[in-house]
Amino acid sequence: MDPTASQQDRFQTLTIMSEDAEAWAKHTADFRDETVAIIKQNVEADVTKFRQLTQAMMLIVPERWWKEMKKKLGDRELTAYSKQASLSPSVNSAKRTPAKSTTSHVPTSHPATSSRSTKTYRVTRSSTQEKKQKFQEKIILTKDRYLGHDVYAYSKIPVIASLRDTFKEDMKKAVPEGSLKATLHVLARKKDGSLYKAWIGPECTLSLADRMAAVATLPPGDQIEVINIFEKDPHDGKDYVIAHKGWCDVCDKKYAEQAKSGISVDRRIACSGPVRGNNKTAFGCVQCRDSGATCEHTTSHRAAKKKYHDLLKNAHKKRRLGKGKESKMQHFVNDWIMVEDDFEESESSIVEESDDEDVEITYESESFKKHAGPPRNERSKEAGSSRLAVPQIKTKEEVFGDSLTKLLEKIEQLRKDFRRICDANPQINMGDMANRIIIIEQQVKDSLQDLFA
Repeated sequence: MDPTASQQDRFQTLTIMSEDAEAWAKHTADFRDETVAIIKQNVEADVTKFRQLTQAMMLIVPERWWKEMKKKLGDRELTAYSKQASLSPSVNSAKRTPAKSTTSHVPTSHPATSSRSTKTYRVTRSSTQEKKQKFQEKIILTKDRYLGHDVYAYSKIPVIASLRDTFKEDMKKAVPEGSLKATLHVLARKKDGSLYKAWIGPECTLSLADRMAAVATLPPGDQIEVINIFEKDPHDGKDYVIAHKGWCDVCDKKYAEQAKSGISVDRRIACSGPVRGNNKTAFGCVQCRDSGATCEHTTSHRAAKKKYHDLLKNAHKKRRLGKGKESKMQHFVNDWIMVEDDFEESESSIVEESDDEDVEITYESESFKKHAGPPRNERSKEAGSSRLAVPQIKTKEEVFGDSLTKLLEKIEQLRKDFRRICDANPQINMGDMANRIIIIEQQVKDSLQDLFA
């Protein structure tokens, strides 16, 4: 950490660093006392910064201290609220003005006009309350943090934008009906009980390669970030692009452009995350499909599906040649265990299954670990089980595709690192550099799409 940086800058840097468990553990092992001192100085100087503390930061400061700061913040907010209430004209007029004077200003010659105005106000207020209630019913509030910012909520429906007035009729026509009626399907699980879910349309069928590619490359359907459209976005006014959890790059960039141009929060774009409405459409966000843009969810899934399709095909051939009888295969993507699907398998599925002995096949390609997490621990072999190696014979297209995919991963990591630097240094305008990274990344994605089209 730069010793010449201001206390405020160092506090912001610590906040971002605490999101990376490995970097945080290494830093606090060497500079624990200094880190605690910086946290205390900043929060004590401005108690509102208590809200920025991450779970990792809370663990290294004294419990008695952070409880005291939490109480201090609560007292301050209560005082501010009481002061605002005491200065409210509506409250004062209700206390000081006799009942007769509340209507004395209404012209008696226009009673109908006065009546209409009152009714209009009540309808507007009721309409806003209904919208808020409907919005709250379709989201799940959370305390999660993602890339240095608080996540407000996750969506409980496949297309959260469908709740808005700006969800135009022409957009409804562009969006497959199956996308709006999609439900969450469990595609994989972990030994700790975690489940990977994806939004799938009611008449959509997925091959095993489809499902494995989704688990390897796409964000979970139940973790698509939702922005509070009834309050001001705290990131408004920033020169850099905020990465929202589960959103594609196109929607993130569009949201930043709309925020900069002054469009209200409730009228800005809201990414649906990856949704597959029917067999004629690919995984992708509804907004990109509507605008005709190339969605990163579509590109990533398409490249991964081709790879897993070939791996499954080769593994199936080797299994048939190497064993005298068919055996049931259990498939893994990193530490995710693929589960039996509850929708019909498409005809393009490669692997046939029977009820004989289990064979575990693990796919741990480094190219597809963006959302899948760290590699799973080596599993002990049980009686009657064996591990079958996957053939590594690759075509020229696959080799080129692997190179592009690895390059894309490096660019994506560069973009994330660059955003962290921007978060830590908001006073520096790095917009041109950010745009260059986005352009290069899009060019690589387009090359991947052309390769596997």
